[in-house]
Amino acid sequence: MIDSALSSSGRNSSSNNEIGTKQNNETIQCEPQKIFPLADEKIEDLIYPIITYHYSVSKDARYVYVIGEDPTELQTQLFVWDLHRGIARRYIVINLPPTLQMKHLYEIDSLEGILVCCNSGCFHIYAIQFDHSQELIRIQKILFNDLTNNSHFWSSARASERGIIFMSQHDQIRNFYVAQINLDTPVRSVFLTANISGLRFCGQPWVDGNYMYLFESSSITTHAEIKCLTGRLVRANLHTGELEIVRTKATGIIGNSLPAIQQQQQQQQQQVEQQAAQEFSQDAILQLSITTLIRRVKHVGRDGWLWIIAEFIEPHNTLNQDTTHCEICVVKMQTFTWHRLNWLPECKFDELTLDVTCNGTVVMLRKKVLQMVNQAQIDSFLLLPRNPETLLKQSFRALITYFPTWRNLNWKQMHSFGIPAHLLVP
Repeated sequence: MIDSALSSSGRNSSSNNEIGTKQNNETIQCEPQKIFPLADEKIEDLIYPIITYHYSVSKDARYVYVIGEDPTELQTQLFVWDLHRGIARRYIVINLPPTLQMKHLYEIDSLEGILVCCNSGCFHIYAIQFDHSQELIRIQKILFNDLTNNSHFWSSARASERGIIFMSQHDQIRNFYVAQINLDTPVRSVFLTANISGLRFCGQPWVDGNYMYLFESSSITTHAEIKCLTGRLVRANLHTGELEIVRTKATGIIGNSLPAIQQQQQQQQQQVEQQAAQEFSQDAILQLSITTLIRRVKHVGRDGWLWIIAEFIEPHNTLNQDTTHCEICVVKMQTFTWHRLNWLPECKFDELTLDVTCNGTVVMLRKKVLQMVNQAQIDSFLLLPRNPETLLKQSFRALITYFPTWRNLNWKQMHSFGIPAHLLVP
């Protein structure tokens, strides 16, 4: 549970001095709860695909959806973990053309969702329907087609409670194309005004309000192929496609790891006026007194908070994996301010992923890569509610934590113990 150092609306609580103190320290106090495995899980329920394309969670944080590869299958597979029952299943996709590969999946509500698929020359985005009792999803209708080569950059992200954005590289005009795709409304699209060669970014896009954001990146002089975050954002207006640069704010290790923030702080100290959109030279990073950099990020934006898994590296020792570490951070979009969690995941960047439900519950996966057998295995699923859960949900989680075998009760047994059926019945 997150100690409400930052309220869900992003505003300070005037009635709690402790909250103000914690926000000034820019550290979010939290304690994730392990929800899987608890006890007696089968070995096959812990196996995780070694190659994955997407990780997302259901609206109620019960189901985890992973699209990945199985070496014995030609098509990508949909793996689903039911965190209430402590089991894993592989779902069948009804009406999916055999030439398509699943790439991304988003649950919109308990019954509906959006599925992103592609083949060698085209993307297809479908409305889908979930049937957890039968362990399958059904293709309902086509929402969007895009004749884009999937070898070029593309990505998708949640854009609203009912839809997503799809961003791709346009072959002819060398610009990025962004489509807003919803279950209930027509597709809206826009071309970004900057050419592909003029955009330097890291990670996937995310949406906040009427804007799409990307992390600006820059090269390291000693290794030009290695990019790092500058500390600035590229913001795109989803109505006009116009781009602008937005500065973020951070202190401590985060501020010291973002060249644009440290450069701005040094300029303020020296009282030197610079243009807000000044370009970095490749030497700028190493000219600053930076001890760490943020090389890679995975992130999910929800309700004004951007949750980030950040990989920190040493700029003079970029090839040594033993010197890297990852942390979970939050950027509050109202003020573009970075915050650290006081909890450390104690794993490598590639061993951690997360998604966030519509009510702010973070579902993290920590996995172990078994090099000897070229296989991955789940270490744990962890829950981190941003807002208090209902008493019923809290009681249920406590019950299955202390009595994990109760997850296997049949309907009559659940009824006799007073457990609402919807918590365990698919």
